[in-house]
Amino acid sequence: MNGGLLLFNTSASLLSAVLLVFLILASFGRTRETDSAGYFHTGLLFLMLALFLGEAGECLTADFCSRKLIDREYSLLLSKLASGIFVSMSNIAFSIYICGGADKKGTVKLPVALIAILAILYIPVQIVFGAGMDIYPVFGAFQLFISFIYVIFSLGAENRRLWLGAAVLLPISMHVLEIVIPYLRLTAFGMTLMYQIAYMNYQVQTENELMQRDIELADTKVRLLMQQISPHFIFNSLQVIQGLCDDEPEKVKPAIAHFSEYLRGNLESLTANELIPFKRELEHTGEYIKLEQLSDGREFEVEYRLGAEDFMMPPLILQPIVENAIRYGIGTHSKGGRIVVETEEDAYQIVIRVSDDGQGDDHSTEKQKNRQSVGLKNIKGRLQAQCGGRLIIDKREDGTTVSVLMPKKK
Repeated sequence: MNGGLLLFNTSASLLSAVLLVFLILASFGRTRETDSAGYFHTGLLFLMLALFLGEAGECLTADFCSRKLIDREYSLLLSKLASGIFVSMSNIAFSIYICGGADKKGTVKLPVALIAILAILYIPVQIVFGAGMDIYPVFGAFQLFISFIYVIFSLGAENRRLWLGAAVLLPISMHVLEIVIPYLRLTAFGMTLMYQIAYMNYQVQTENELMQRDIELADTKVRLLMQQISPHFIFNSLQVIQGLCDDEPEKVKPAIAHFSEYLRGNLESLTANELIPFKRELEHTGEYIKLEQLSDGREFEVEYRLGAEDFMMPPLILQPIVENAIRYGIGTHSKGGRIVVETEEDAYQIVIRVSDDGQGDDHSTEKQKNRQSVGLKNIKGRLQAQCGGRLIIDKREDGTTVSVLMPKKK
């Protein structure tokens, strides 16, 4: 091997090692793990072992041979075998990763089995040819070609992982160069570039998913706002205020104040991209309750049992739940009714409960049930998206309890 080729191989190995260390640290620091992420990590570790055994291994064996500690031919053969086996294991892990991981285990059995067979066959073939000839570039090219063919023809043109097949062409090209140019060592460099492209794909995919989630969340908030500020409720509230002007003028100013605060709370929720204090949500809910008491023309009791108040939550969560309790819970009573709003917390989560003593869906029309279910579905989606929370509905003969469970941020 001439000095220029040796320098080139050393530079490529060093660059591969640096990129691999970066990828290992970056991939294990991912904010969101997927079903196939473990295969990506495994492939990186196998590739790092192969790089060490293939490049550093030869240097170590040469040193041992100079000291007459081990036969040079035998040591180089062991180094090539170990390196080839670990690269094969990396190929298997990467093939499972780009084909979908655990959720597609059944469909990747054939290509993985073929790659494994080639890895097993490589051992006796390399032993037959000995350390004087490196056979792995041929086997490695075939292994990656199997992965490439499988990705292209099995995952379909619309699959978001399809373009990763192009990344597999890089190490295949490096293997071909190693076959054409004796003593050239580019296997680790080509494999590292393949993993680098895969990681970039993951980053782009994650960013696109986050953008799509933000778009869906914004759309949900707009639809929820239009649902909450319904023309019917606005009309009823203004009609009640108009009636107060003639019958009880001293109540007009407080009624207008409640109405304006209610509208402001709903409008502010449209632009709120972060969590808000529970006390602000409670105040907004209180304005709504006062308007409902005016509009219904009857009194109902609202009891607060607040074991926890100092926490953050998504906007427009409590008020829609209380609205459901008023309209579809105690709204079934001819007069009166009782709603209980409770909060409590432990070391892991915060719980908000809204209970009523009504009849739930038993006396609701089909249109009312559909509107109620859409509202609760929106709440579930926003809870999960904004704070990882859950919504639990418990319907009983003597009423309904809706519980909001929000994990505490560590």
